[in-house]
Amino acid sequence: MEVCIIGGGWLGISAAKVCIENNCRPTVLCRDPSFGGIWQGFPNRIGVWDSLTMNTNKYQSSFSDMLWNSSDPIFPSAKQCLNYLSDYVAKHNLLPYFSFNSEVKSLSHEGEQYRVTWTLNGETHSKTYSHVVVAVGKCSKEIFNLQNPEVFTGNIVFGSKYREPSIFANKSVLCIGRSYTSPDIAYEALSTANSVSLLYARNYMLITKFYKQIPSEFVFSNVTEIEKNFPVIVDSECNKNNVRMALEMYENPSQYAPEWRIDTENLDDYTKMIVCSDEFYSALKNKQINLVKGSAKGFYEKGVILEDGTKIEAEVVVLGLGYGADYGFLSEEIKDIIRYDGDNSFLPCTLYRGMIHPNLPGLAFIGNFLSGTPGRYELQAEIGVRWAIGMLEVQEDDFIQGLRDEEFIRANEKKIGMIYPNTFFIKEEMRLLGLMLDKKFIGEELEFSKGPMLPQFFFLEKPGMKELCVEIVKEIKAKFSMHNFN
Repeated sequence: MEVCIIGGGWLGISAAKVCIENNCRPTVLCRDPSFGGIWQGFPNRIGVWDSLTMNTNKYQSSFSDMLWNSSDPIFPSAKQCLNYLSDYVAKHNLLPYFSFNSEVKSLSHEGEQYRVTWTLNGETHSKTYSHVVVAVGKCSKEIFNLQNPEVFTGNIVFGSKYREPSIFANKSVLCIGRSYTSPDIAYEALSTANSVSLLYARNYMLITKFYKQIPSEFVFSNVTEIEKNFPVIVDSECNKNNVRMALEMYENPSQYAPEWRIDTENLDDYTKMIVCSDEFYSALKNKQINLVKGSAKGFYEKGVILEDGTKIEAEVVVLGLGYGADYGFLSEEIKDIIRYDGDNSFLPCTLYRGMIHPNLPGLAFIGNFLSGTPGRYELQAEIGVRWAIGMLEVQEDDFIQGLRDEEFIRANEKKIGMIYPNTFFIKEEMRLLGLMLDKKFIGEELEFSKGPMLPQFFFLEKPGMKELCVEIVKEIKAKFSMHNFN
């Protein structure tokens, strides 16, 4: 049984390995000259830069069957991520299944199959498949919706194409966006630029990578959280409670910048929490980065015009307006079924739990939204591949409600702030895959009942997995000896 996988990054690698485990032959169409996706940082492609580090810790971001090197930092660099992926591809001998420089041009429904057309070395290839997994991911298209870029006499830098700070040398730099890309680049620009400003439209709750000397994710995604009941959709009161808890843990963002103060009596506008680097936070405290509140509308000759007509001068403008899933190669029929909106950085399409649709048997999408859930790539790959090859069943009523959920979520983005609560999504993935936590093993043998959820915990029945658990838990306990995990 052959499965066509579109995309050769972390998601595509995960899907290829799941295919082999299910006695299927994957064909991975990768448009780049090598695997790794954004972690390669190829020129003029969406990608990372050398000094970037992960926002998620290595323990909860690993493949279940391969640990990171113990010498790797808790939040690995881009190069270390690529090395880790390379080791994983070698471990499972996945390289023969990749077709590099293969850019998919179209994917259409053809009877009970799907026709995939791609170019390779200037030649066009086309083949029908019964099983297809789209794994290009959420960060495959950069959002750009500002007017009149052609009139700007300075330089426009797309955050996804940024690689190093020399391009800012002796310039006035304006970074647009407050989520992840722009703050990191704003900090880097300080090393060469004359001045750096950050334009933001709304305030967020800020959290740090560590809380009381342990990764923050250890608190938010731990074993005890799985036992709690979480709603499918986050309502206003739930959001407020999350912000209150975060304020108790991390204090008010006003500690970094007075204008980012959160009014504890009015929490309606703070639906999103973001993680930035400690270096960025320090730069804010030291007032090295100028903060400007407003919404960018477009460009004029010397800079950017805001919605209220204010003009901000800059010689270099960095765009960090968000990312979407690039599904431009889908046929109009499939786009209509999944209600694809390529300019929607929040939820580009409406599917069942972001992955599958009842009217598209044999076709799955993975990585449609970013999630901090442990083992997020592997679990989505398991669901996607199993659906594509007909090994996953979803009841009709579940499908109907799931599609309604995502329609509602997309229509109420500003009120909701997140697509699914992380813990709810973990439990949903486990339910779909028929997985159960072995709480006795985790609590009694590992003595880790209050520890972070680890990817290995989902697949304890696989050979050698319990031994890996012992190894990684031992490392975590040694690394964070000040913390009680049981």
